[in-house]
Amino acid sequence: MRHFRFGQIGAKPEALPDFRFIAHFPQPAVVIDEAGAIVHHNSAFAQHLRAEDGQLRGRRLAEALAQAGLPALEGSGAEVLRPFSPASRLRLVCFPAEKSDHLEATLEQAIDAVVSIDPQNNVTFFNAAAEALWGYPRDEVLGRNVSKLVPAFMRGDHDAMVNRNRTTGQNRIVGTMREVDIERRDGSTVKVGLTLSKIATATGICYTAFLKDISAVKAAETRLRQTLEQALDAVVEIDANNCVIFYNPAAERLWGYTADEVLGRNVDMLVPPQHARNHDELVNRNRRTGVNKIVGTSREVELIRKDGTRRWVSLSLSKVPRADGSITYTAFLRDVTAEVDRRERIRLLSLVADETDNSVLITDANRRLVYVNSGFTRLTGYTAKEAIGRKPGELLQGPGTDRATAKRIRESLDSGAPVYEEILNYDRHGRPYWISLTINPIFGEGGKIEKYISIQANIDTVKLSSLEYTRQFDAISKSAAIAEWDHLGQPLKMNTYLANTLAGGRLPVLSACLTAEKLEQLVQQGECRHHVELPPVEGTVPVLDGYFSVMTDLAGKVQKFLMYGPDVTMRARAISDTDEAVRDVTQSSEQTALVVETIDTIARQTSLLSLNASIEAARAGEAGKGFTVVAAEIRMLAEKSREAADQINAKLTETRDRVTRLAESIKMLVS
Repeated sequence: MRHFRFGQIGAKPEALPDFRFIAHFPQPAVVIDEAGAIVHHNSAFAQHLRAEDGQLRGRRLAEALAQAGLPALEGSGAEVLRPFSPASRLRLVCFPAEKSDHLEATLEQAIDAVVSIDPQNNVTFFNAAAEALWGYPRDEVLGRNVSKLVPAFMRGDHDAMVNRNRTTGQNRIVGTMREVDIERRDGSTVKVGLTLSKIATATGICYTAFLKDISAVKAAETRLRQTLEQALDAVVEIDANNCVIFYNPAAERLWGYTADEVLGRNVDMLVPPQHARNHDELVNRNRRTGVNKIVGTSREVELIRKDGTRRWVSLSLSKVPRADGSITYTAFLRDVTAEVDRRERIRLLSLVADETDNSVLITDANRRLVYVNSGFTRLTGYTAKEAIGRKPGELLQGPGTDRATAKRIRESLDSGAPVYEEILNYDRHGRPYWISLTINPIFGEGGKIEKYISIQANIDTVKLSSLEYTRQFDAISKSAAIAEWDHLGQPLKMNTYLANTLAGGRLPVLSACLTAEKLEQLVQQGECRHHVELPPVEGTVPVLDGYFSVMTDLAGKVQKFLMYGPDVTMRARAISDTDEAVRDVTQSSEQTALVVETIDTIARQTSLLSLNASIEAARAGEAGKGFTVVAAEIRMLAEKSREAADQINAKLTETRDRVTRLAESIKMLVS
């Protein structure tokens, strides 16, 4: 298969050999350690000591023999062999069978194939199961070199390999069980489990092989592997050295690594960095101690993909003891990131619902409460126990609740539409309070409503302020003009006061109400003030003292232009009349000043004539003496006339200044 590497699973150095081969021995056989303690034995040994299987392991062999009344090891005729690797320091003790023909009869009837060879590697025993396995009759095998039974590619070197074991004592196969392919007589191949024993005899070292047809098991394993290949969940298997030996396509999708990048490498490459350093030790500790903290359980863990992104997975870990004594592990992982995110959202939503001051209600399809939060209890005074099962309207609405609003809510819910309303409710003590509520229907399969969720905020303070503002606005609207224009300056609406002022006329466009300079100020600064002259009504031009402002959205874009303006028509008329009176007074003063100036001119000329007359009288002597007196009087009258003209002129100037200041004061008072 594409994602599975076949072959023997490498055992850890400290793993015990596979002892199952001694189960085939007809004679009593036992494995002991360097201290003489029993490690493993076959059923014939238990029968030899007349003991139960579970009673012997861990006991010293010498004590067990003595307790059974049997001779000591040295006098029992038993053979002490070392078929295992030297590092294990284990010995195989084979006690003599009662009759050799009994041994052969037992092996002949064994369901597994049994083949024995002599020191020359010739076959000396080939039972009926071996005949069935290879397809050779025993007459064609007995006395022949065992290489006849070995796959063709190994036949040339097989004798050398067997003899090497005899001379060096290095047991690579002896004492273990491994899977091998054999070639049958008809050329087909069969997968078998091979267990090889080594026995030293008087004539030399002989070998006996026990072979079990595992082709059906391997076929089942192949089917399992194919199933795991197609599994939707990621499957990862590691060998005794913690290297990945199976990695299915779902695992490729989960981690983002291809099988070629992972197979054969240590599994810690798939483990988050904070755990990778100690991962081998954690796995090996489980092998040594057998204490399962994760094995056999399911837990959610976080993994890091090849691209650095994180995923949550549900991890199930299986521990698999192998026939060769090694232990492998298989992990099944399912991506639960979406589920973890959903749970986290639910946790956060629950946190919000539990901690918010707002009231949160959930009802069933019949609009009966199934959940209320603590905010509901704080707002209404009703506990969850008192509220569950009741309808919110029946529980909270009272005499001041607007029936039209309640009806709109019911009609929206009946149509499956969300609700956004403000309504007056009552707490359990009968105290009214305003709420802003949102109700959303929750639809299930087939579009049918399953639940309603409502969030309600106490807006008592805001609502009362709004009502107060509304009353104030209504009061203002009765005594002043209010108008709105769109962002282009086109009229939108006006209040009744302004409509009455216009006597049914239309509201002018904004540009007709403001000068270009004032309109630019309004746009740039957001506000301005200007006296607005409206179209004449019955010969009178209505005048408003307009206060203009701009309404914008959050982005600062103009949405509307607003105007508030009291009617200052009478005030404007008073100012106009005052200006006209001032102009008249000023004009009259100016005309009087001209008269005074003429008098002053005449007085100056009279004075000059009087001076000339005095000169001429002096020249005439006594004859002009009387005329001199007259000239002097005339000069005195001229001087007094000029002084009177100056005083009149000063008074006129003072009067004009006072009238001007009076007009300005009247304007300021009126405005």
